[in-house]
Amino acid sequence: MNHCHFISAMILLTHSLLHLDLTDRISRLEAQLEAAIARAAESERAQRAAELALQEMAAQAEHHRIGTRATPSSSPPLHVAADQAVYFRSHIPLQQSQQPALRQMQQEIEEQRFMGALCKSVTSFQIERALGSGQYGAVLEVRCVEAGHRWSNNRYAMKVCFNFELNTTQAQSAYLNEYAELVKLPSHHNIIRFLCEFFGEVDDSIRPHLPEFARESSIVRPQDGTPRNRKTQFFVVELADETLESFIRRAYPPPSVIPTRLVRMIVAQVGSALLHLESQRVAHRDIKLDNILVNLNSAHRPSDERSLPITRCMIGDFGTACELDEGLKLTISVTNTGRVVSGSMWGNEAHIAPELHSALNAAKASGRAMQVELDFSKQAVYELGIVGYEVVTGEGPLNGEYPSSLVARGSRGASSRIEYGDDQITLIREERLAREQASMLKRMVSCDPSRRPSLVEVLKCFDEVQEFHNRVEIEI
Repeated sequence: MNHCHFISAMILLTHSLLHLDLTDRISRLEAQLEAAIARAAESERAQRAAELALQEMAAQAEHHRIGTRATPSSSPPLHVAADQAVYFRSHIPLQQSQQPALRQMQQEIEEQRFMGALCKSVTSFQIERALGSGQYGAVLEVRCVEAGHRWSNNRYAMKVCFNFELNTTQAQSAYLNEYAELVKLPSHHNIIRFLCEFFGEVDDSIRPHLPEFARESSIVRPQDGTPRNRKTQFFVVELADETLESFIRRAYPPPSVIPTRLVRMIVAQVGSALLHLESQRVAHRDIKLDNILVNLNSAHRPSDERSLPITRCMIGDFGTACELDEGLKLTISVTNTGRVVSGSMWGNEAHIAPELHSALNAAKASGRAMQVELDFSKQAVYELGIVGYEVVTGEGPLNGEYPSSLVARGSRGASSRIEYGDDQITLIREERLAREQASMLKRMVSCDPSRRPSLVEVLKCFDEVQEFHNRVEIEI
């Protein structure tokens, strides 16, 4: 097998694995949903039994009051009925609140299965408008027009990758890893939902919505003068209203104070997503305001302090995500010239924990080829703390350029550790955030990872009664 055939075979295998991951995920979700529905049905039966028990208790109490004997029945003894009543009265509201979420989950699974199986080209979609573009791709709002699609009100975000400078074989592989981790993840309410991917032509339905440089690059003009469409990678995910960055810039321009209740919601929902990733041993490595998507609340009432302008936060853009080992560690290889040769690197380094920078800096400065073990166990809470500071204060927690301005110098002047004290972390004024939550944010961004709280502690601090992240999360 020659080199080109080998690469083609590997790309075909990668596509197949991506499809298998999506298929396996949907099958697991269906099994989880069936189990949850069965539990809900059992709960309803138990609820009816408890109601009968309560009726029997009332009858026995009445008979006792008037001195008559209660009519024998098949109801449980009084003390058992009382226990059942207490238990189910405390659990019935939760079970009832789960029903809409279960129905929604069932709809999402059916939608995902349909689109993953049948939406394999741009002809499955109608373009509504362009949402934005950059150097590496454009995002379009689309609706599905594939025959049999039952969710006509739904709109989706289609990413068109700009990999036109690569040949077909390279182009197919260039962006496949971007959604590889997302496809394998169990579903979570605060993580963007992946629906389908395909490799296809950039035709005339797509081209007018692309920036000018991409329109030209999307056409091949061979010597015979017959133009043809280039092919590229497409991804389709659920559509959000806007990024958290654009929402804050629009709704709360400086020096506005973002309501504490909204801050609590944002931290709780993003934290819940990060805790889910941590449980799956996945590091996102690029959490920032621009990679957090929000859905707006059309019924928001500014005069009502309990009303919130957004209903949901979701983590998106898994382009730098990676799998970790059981200890939440990742091993990478560094050459004697300081170049990382195995494993993808993180995104925005200003949101990466100091111990990770320090470990990589030390390896690069050693002048030796080596493997480096990076400990991500406190990275998620660190980047959530950075996001919290940016939401509350409009900037990061440290003065100067992090991490470059905080690199300690070794005896030879070589870059090594990132160092700063807790006293260098910006204090958040009480008019911007309550003291308890402000103190928690400060702990989250401590240079010493042992001083940082767990994500569970953060969620308890920002959302103790689970108002903002208490959605059905079904586990196998």
